Amino acid sequence: AAAAAQARLTAAAVTDREALGEDTRSVRANLALARRCSPTVADQHVGVAKTLVEEMPHTLAALTSGDLSERRAHIMVRETACLSREHRAAVDATLAAKVTKLGDKALAAAAKRAGAALDSESLAARARRAVASRRVTVRPAPDGMAWLSILGPMKDVIGAHVALMAEEARRNVIDPDLP
Repeated sequence: AAAAAQARLTAAAVTDREALGEDTRSVRANLALARRCSPTVADQHVGVAKTLVEEMPHTLAALTSGDLSERRAHIMVRETACLSREHRAAVDATLAAKVTKLGDKALAAAAKRAGAALDSESLAARARRAVASRRVTVRPAPDGMAWLSILGPMKDVIGAHVALMAEEARRNVIDPDLP
């Protein structure tokens, strides 16, 4: 219930500023301070809040009653982000009775299926955009180690994993004492 009230207040603050033609950065900055999060994460909260209030009344109602967690409300918004306002509202209505009974993964899958039934092209376009955002990053870890992260198409990432595992097996055959 508190998360729903917070969403309503956040959406109202941003909408009021926008209606006056004012910059909404101060609202977003204050939200970041209040939630102790980065400005980027605060922007995401603003987007979710506005979407719940303006486009997803059933999800907001479940959040208000306490039957739905903030995390699951975020999942509903995320999985319908590529849809039109009308299709998003239709998915919201379709899943209203199920939203409180599903786990995170099942909810995401159900929202994706419902969206695909209404507008499969939007989901395909979303997948194409996701491929364009692929990347590989390396971050240092303690003790001279490093984290290797890959975001990419599933088949490519699985191929990279298989290649890395094969190289590890080859190295262990050549010299079992290698770390």
